[in-house]
Amino acid sequence: MKILSKTALLSLIAGAILLLGCSAVPHEEAGQYKTETNYKIGAKMATNFGAPMIVKRRVYIYQNRAYPKDIEEILYSGLSGKTIKFMYRELYRTGYPSKFTQDLTYDLSKSDVVVFRNYNIKVIDANNTQIIFQVLKD
Repeated sequence: MKILSKTALLSLIAGAILLLGCSAVPHEEAGQYKTETNYKIGAKMATNFGAPMIVKRRVYIYQNRAYPKDIEEILYSGLSGKTIKFMYRELYRTGYPSKFTQDLTYDLSKSDVVVFRNYNIKVIDANNTQIIFQVLKD
């Protein structure tokens, strides 16, 4: 077994401290979480086919910097007769691939309010290129 010199041991400890202090995301006890959305409850909004209509981001705030965490999106996927389609996806953070996706289909002849998870979305008008809607609840 080899014994390290004091200098080598101090260098090893200093290197470990430096590596621990250089993490990309700070320790979570030091900051707080915040939720950001692209919508306001009850406001009329419009979006085009394939574009996110609902975006909810959870960010971690630390020393006046925002670190993206989980992102939820609902994208408009079009209309066929009275059947409207959406895609729900969860992303780890901006630029990373989806960790979960789900295709959603609803019959508008039964109700103009779409319910998915905690979201209640009223469809005001829709065609194959655009949707006008209100988020009633999230």
